[in-house]
Amino acid sequence: MNTMLKEVLEKEFARLKEPTDFDSFIYHWEELSNKFAIIESGDDPQALNIPAAYKKQTSAKGLYQFTDASFITGKTRLRRYVRLPDTPSIFLLNRAEQTALMIANLCQQVGTDKYIVPMVMGIDTIANMRELYAKYHHTNPDKRTIRVMNKVFK
Repeated sequence: MNTMLKEVLEKEFARLKEPTDFDSFIYHWEELSNKFAIIESGDDPQALNIPAAYKKQTSAKGLYQFTDASFITGKTRLRRYVRLPDTPSIFLLNRAEQTALMIANLCQQVGTDKYIVPMVMGIDTIANMRELYAKYHHTNPDKRTIRVMNKVFK
């Protein structure tokens, strides 16, 4: 496991202090990150936002489709866990580093623990992952995204 990702996960495990073992904790985060990546980029860390005819283009890019603005916010949140050099582009982060960014960004949003705690404990895991995605990662999903979510979160 990548050092940056491991450090984020270890710090979150210690912060949450929930009655689960570290391997289960890691397993649920891997499951969540894989599902988010499939929905957001088709699991492509180099993905660009190429909108359909009905949707305007955004600056979203990378494995989890961070916009330019959300990338800046995510980097700030990730720096609370690890030393991160000035990284002007998400494309300079590898898959594990993009995952660390997504997890740090998610964990530091107000209200996410309500879904993270039961998810990492294996309680209503898929339902909690879906809520984290729809409420905190991809807010206001369009019809296409909802269709993909329904396939991935079943």
